[in-house]
Amino acid sequence: MKLLMKGLILVIINNDRVSDLKAYEEKFEVDGFEFYLNGFIYIDGCSPGMASLKKFAEMLRVQSLREAISRLKGNYFLYVVDQQAQRQFAFIDNSGMYESFYSSNHISTSFLDLVRYEHFTSNDLDKYAVVEFLNLGGTHFDRTILATVKKFTADDLMTFDNGVVTGLKKNRTHIEEASDYQNIIDYFEAFAPQLKDRNISVDLTGGIDSRLIFTILDYFGLPFEASVTGEKEDTDIKIAETVSRQTEHQLYRTERPSSLDEPSIHEAFYYGDGLFDVLRLYSARQAHQDRLGRGIDLVINGAGGELYKDFWWMQDFPFYRRKASNIKRLLDTRILPIQMPGEYLTEDYRQRHASFKNELLEELMVYQSEINTETYDKIHYYFNLQNNAGRIITSANQYFDVYSPLLELENIRMTHHLPKMTRFHNHFHREVITKVNPSIAKIKTTEGGMTVSSKPHYQIRDNILYVADRGKRLSKKVGQKVFKKTFFGEKYHRNHFFEHLRQLETVHHSIDVLKEEGILHPDVVLENIPDASLGKLMSLGMIINYINKNESFISYFNKR
Repeated sequence: MKLLMKGLILVIINNDRVSDLKAYEEKFEVDGFEFYLNGFIYIDGCSPGMASLKKFAEMLRVQSLREAISRLKGNYFLYVVDQQAQRQFAFIDNSGMYESFYSSNHISTSFLDLVRYEHFTSNDLDKYAVVEFLNLGGTHFDRTILATVKKFTADDLMTFDNGVVTGLKKNRTHIEEASDYQNIIDYFEAFAPQLKDRNISVDLTGGIDSRLIFTILDYFGLPFEASVTGEKEDTDIKIAETVSRQTEHQLYRTERPSSLDEPSIHEAFYYGDGLFDVLRLYSARQAHQDRLGRGIDLVINGAGGELYKDFWWMQDFPFYRRKASNIKRLLDTRILPIQMPGEYLTEDYRQRHASFKNELLEELMVYQSEINTETYDKIHYYFNLQNNAGRIITSANQYFDVYSPLLELENIRMTHHLPKMTRFHNHFHREVITKVNPSIAKIKTTEGGMTVSSKPHYQIRDNILYVADRGKRLSKKVGQKVFKKTFFGEKYHRNHFFEHLRQLETVHHSIDVLKEEGILHPDVVLENIPDASLGKLMSLGMIINYINKNESFISYFNKR
């Protein structure tokens, strides 16, 4: 099964001047502007895509560049050629979710594509980023695995005036600023009518974030299908089916692959652009292929819903207005409860590994705020979501447009300023879902069997379940730290997932590559590597193989 690439954009820079622009995506020409777009983009009051870019072109003639960019919404990369002013500029969405990259010679919406055009080797690796990848399954902030290739951040604005490259900042992407919206219903009331001509699929699970999106879009009368991935007997699936039956929206289920083979590993590697743990992405691809077969051109999901409840605060439960933030506890329990065993690494990397957690802690300290929960929100948004959710959104965009409205900057600003009690006990979700569909609000969720109804008798019943659920989740995180073990779901053990994985040639070859590169200790035995580290090691070995221009990898890439 071939990976269907929706499009790539590659800008080639020679001597600080743009010498070529290769776009494998449709170009929009509007009123003296050329727009090269990857992703989903819109302006309030305009249809996504062409109509919004036409409005953007009008704004650029009468407003400052930064002001015009601040009005754009969506998840996207945009390269603009202003023929009249003889300038060009590039940036990603204001929420920072669309992953794009730059070096001294290229700008690209694909890391692998950029690497293919340059002459990198494993000598160009960023060793801190290597250790980061081994521990977290990806890189964060503007880092990639290569020291001289950086990711665009939400605030980056790269301009080319008369061919001269200048790196600027938008200075308009902070979540502390006031939002244009007072509540989420107002946002969707303006947004939903703009989607009337799209074939939409909405993620629907047994959780409350996807249910929030599902019920709001249903409330505003949008036609769409729903999609879920899992086995028929999963609680997640049964709840999603119960929810969908309350509406006229068809629910489609994709079976999760029970094992991986060599071709699917390579496809998942390219799907993740080489910068993400392959095991975190492989199952999503089948659902995307299924959606393509049904003619879907826009997927809307509930990513970012944690910022509308107290999920990311629970390590401080129930003290949600402390002036002291315990970022170390957040790091130990929520971000990195388990580190890869240092003894598996060579001496050089073992030393870097030993200091990694403290260095990461120093990086996160910049988000220290007056109240503990505001600190944790910033860390989750800028560190976790802009990197992990951003990678998932960008990868899925290879198939169709993808949008996460709960991660829209204006909505993040809105929830950041909500009273803390609004997010306690899922009150935000309860109020909204009960308002738009009280019947669906009464249906139990996978969050400890709680409902999301705001009716008093349901909330009283759910109080006990809420405390039990939060205790269970926190105990699991503490257990990971104490026992140094990730507790995978029963399905992984039932299907002998990791046993099959260890038998694949790609895994063995990746371990050999890491040993040859002086990362893994030569005495490491594959059978002894913990399941939690296996996907990260395999993925890292694959990207280093690709960077070194291994012929089998390059030939595979060219076949796509």
